[in-house]
Amino acid sequence: IITLFLSLFLLGCNESKDKAVSSRTQSKQAILLDSLQKLDSLVLKYIAKNATESMEYAKRAGKLAQVINTPTARAKAYNILGNAYSVISIDSGFYFYHKALIVSDSFNLTDRKGKVLYNLGMLNRSSGNYQNCIMFLDSALRFSISANDFTTMSNSLNSIGGFYYDIGEKGIARKMFDSAYAVAKSKSLYLQMGSSLGNLARFE
Repeated sequence: IITLFLSLFLLGCNESKDKAVSSRTQSKQAILLDSLQKLDSLVLKYIAKNATESMEYAKRAGKLAQVINTPTARAKAYNILGNAYSVISIDSGFYFYHKALIVSDSFNLTDRKGKVLYNLGMLNRSSGNYQNCIMFLDSALRFSISANDFTTMSNSLNSIGGFYYDIGEKGIARKMFDSAYAVAKSKSLYLQMGSSLGNLARFE
């Protein structure tokens, strides 16, 4: 009986220790992922006014993703690098966005895929490839709907509306802008609401 009690006691200690280690690992992972998200925000903040600083944050994101070492972190870091490089070199932007897309496809990261496809669409628009632009934006909209990614959904609708407005299909464009606003308003996405209203103002 004494041996049995000792065995149960030691087993309980080991389980408790394992849970503590697991909890610490998850906590550290959460902190690192939060840091990656902050670096993403900093890249977008400085992308227009200081490309060098934006690039520095993007490179830090790439190194941090190697430490986290998960498919989601790698896909996010490649997307961040794509954002930063797009301002300096369109080819480099395409390179990193495609790497993000490959990781997203390989690990079925539906929530990441919509964002990458949207960025590819906008980069194609910048390079004058409008056929690829609308193709990527349509795909981004489809994946954002399936993943309930309302920010990318509204952004895609806004950009598709802009495409149709530019080619003279103003009826379709207005429907897209209205839909973009409705999605943004339903989730209190104020930046997207502002973009949609700005686009709708073209018709007033």
